[in-house]
Amino acid sequence: HDEGGDELVAYAERDQYRSAALHHMFHETDAQLQALRDGLEIVVPAAVLRLFEWEEVEEVVCGPATFSVEALRVNTRLDGFTPQDECVRWLFEVLEEFDSETRTQFLVFCSGRSRVPQTPDQWGFHITVKRAKSLSVDSLPTAATCTEQLLLPQYQSKQQLERKLRTAIASASSFGLM
Repeated sequence: HDEGGDELVAYAERDQYRSAALHHMFHETDAQLQALRDGLEIVVPAAVLRLFEWEEVEEVVCGPATFSVEALRVNTRLDGFTPQDECVRWLFEVLEEFDSETRTQFLVFCSGRSRVPQTPDQWGFHITVKRAKSLSVDSLPTAATCTEQLLLPQYQSKQQLERKLRTAIASASSFGLM
């Protein structure tokens, strides 16, 4: 039945019901997917699109799943710090030591983004690492994703910076912010 709603399915009709339910599940987003396909084909002709695997299209559209710390460094601005400051050096050393998943969580923590364009010159945004003068060294770093800012206290060691940064990232993730 087309509008069965609350109607019980008889045992004898179970195969028909299963087929109808599967058909609905597999086709309930056809119109939305067709609209997405039509829009994509305005930018990329279908014949060209067929030359790529889905993973390649995903990377071109969404950006690579990983990024280098060097690309991040190129797209970082400092406010209240200089590139020679220990805290800045430690930050980039810690980021180098992070695995790619934790590095991505850092990017989300600072910018709300999980991916970046293919090359550093295409990013179109910068992470600003700002000295948080009002925060004590016992405080966690904080971030403002709307302005892509990391507010970083002047930590006293690389280990302290790493511990506090990992805690801040994990805390943001556990609150559903990532």
